[in-house]
Amino acid sequence: MAAELKAGVAAPIAVDCDVLVLGAGAAGIGAAVELGKAGIKAIVLEARDRLGGRVHTTRAFAGAPIDLGGKWIHHSCRHNPMYTYAKSNKLLGHEYKTKPKGEVYIDSDTGEVYDSEAFGRAEKAAKKVLGKVEDLKLETGDISVEQALTYCGYEKALKKLDAISQKIFEAEIQSVAGYEGGSLTELGTAGYQYDNKELPGADNEVACGYGELIQRIAKEAKVDVRLGEKAVSVTSADKKNELINSGVLIETVSGKQYKAKCVVVSLPLGVLQTEDVNFSPSLPQQFSRSLDALRMGTVGKVVLHFEGPFSPRIESRDGKEKKKGSFKGKLEDVEYFWVIGPAHKKFEFFVNWRPMTGENIWVGYAHPDYGKTFEEANQKAILDDAMSVIVKAFLGQNPKDVPKLKKSLITNWSKDTLSRGAYTFVPVGGKFSDVEQLAKGLPERGCMFAGEHTSVSGIGTVHGAYMSGVRAASQAKTLLNA
Repeated sequence: MAAELKAGVAAPIAVDCDVLVLGAGAAGIGAAVELGKAGIKAIVLEARDRLGGRVHTTRAFAGAPIDLGGKWIHHSCRHNPMYTYAKSNKLLGHEYKTKPKGEVYIDSDTGEVYDSEAFGRAEKAAKKVLGKVEDLKLETGDISVEQALTYCGYEKALKKLDAISQKIFEAEIQSVAGYEGGSLTELGTAGYQYDNKELPGADNEVACGYGELIQRIAKEAKVDVRLGEKAVSVTSADKKNELINSGVLIETVSGKQYKAKCVVVSLPLGVLQTEDVNFSPSLPQQFSRSLDALRMGTVGKVVLHFEGPFSPRIESRDGKEKKKGSFKGKLEDVEYFWVIGPAHKKFEFFVNWRPMTGENIWVGYAHPDYGKTFEEANQKAILDDAMSVIVKAFLGQNPKDVPKLKKSLITNWSKDTLSRGAYTFVPVGGKFSDVEQLAKGLPERGCMFAGEHTSVSGIGTVHGAYMSGVRAASQAKTLLNA
């Protein structure tokens, strides 16, 4: 194949560039930047009217940089290109380690708010149980994480805790679903990684928004991106294929054709699974099986912008004595609100933007199971569910003078035909060897693959996507120099 790419049986075709990159998300930009460093001409074809893909920052809420997709730089260390770029350009926001100050638990049963630092025992117990799940797969084989919990002391640990600590323990266990992207019944132990040991470091926010960070990287590197160019077919070099004697041919929905010596396909897993892009020849059976073995998560967000602030929370409702561990600070100054009790199955936590921007903006992070209902659910019902948690925390069971909702937005990446999901997880039946299979690509056809779904150490993350693009670019360079 390498020889065919350089010479071919017939005269070499005229190409538009050395490498075509499909998708201008983090993976595609990572590939294009890396190729540019090597002096290799690359063109990025992007179906949207913007860069970033599922890493998208909106300024539609009073100018605040609200991330509708990826928000945190996970594993902030010198080996993470997202972290090093943000740090060197002074774009790092808040660092999130374990339980920062300015974080509370909201009991969705009572509206009571608790200081997170008062319940370290519950958190420690949850982490101990979750840590056992990863090791359990060696004994039981591939089962769901929910099933695995029964073997890892879940019930025993729960019984040792008081009523409030039990709610916190259960919320900590369920938080795995939001982090991984799938519910505990879907997540398989064979693909579960409680503690990613590949990269160390805390999580960081991006001051300007993660989407804007990706755009800055692309702009600085002068990446050639063609917006509004949705690829519909990839015809790769093959001895049996008479259309192309060498390289690849990409056709877009507008009918335009692009030719290159090879291609980096950085389209989301959900798009590849639905066969929105036709590959000729068809993808090999083993490669297709690995694509189908993985799943796209359904994590969603709800953005709420109120006309005014909530009234400062009174210290004692109805004259009753406050419970042990209750929060005693200024609630309006708290940034993170973790939900415990029944509502946790709908919203895992809320971020209060008032301390950072002065604006009355809240962003709720939906549990994957609840996120699945976003497409069919009544939008007002979703907003009411989100508002009820915040209102109860500030104003109690019988709220009065609730600020008027000025503007709202509900994300639904699963409904987006250019993503078809939030990010990848490994379900029951899937394995990390499937991720590795996709990372290998199809170099014999001149087709490399990138994206968070091809990153074993960074699956489901922006840095994993970007680094997969760097890896795919390296594969392309090897192919071109062969």
